[in-house]
Amino acid sequence: MQIGEKTKAAKALIKSGDTKKIIVFASNARTPEIYILAANYLQTCDWHTNPNIMKYIINFYSKAKSYQHLSGFYDGCASVEIDEYRDYDKALAALKEALKYCEMSPPGPERDQRDQQLNQRLHLTEQYI
Repeated sequence: MQIGEKTKAAKALIKSGDTKKIIVFASNARTPEIYILAANYLQTCDWHTNPNIMKYIINFYSKAKSYQHLSGFYDGCASVEIDEYRDYDKALAALKEALKYCEMSPPGPERDQRDQQLNQRLHLTEQYI
């Protein structure tokens, strides 16, 4: 199967909404683009209450070496921990992970700005605790 065909197949599976099939397909496809598509889709699922989905999101972004996406995911996790659960310790751990992966992403002005924002949120969360 050609890469373009794999991408079309992945997008069709995503439209179907069959999470299990999407995970299996992405695991077998072994291409960064499909890993990212699958992880992006999985973020629309109820990942906070299902730790397996969360593991797949992290795994797919890691396999794709998409550290900016992984950083954004951990940043989102921190926001959920604060906004919905008021768990500042978990939020702090997620922010540290977000910062770690932000620093692994390609250098540039976008990364520098994100790094600065994460450091600021990390500092404020540490002060609050």
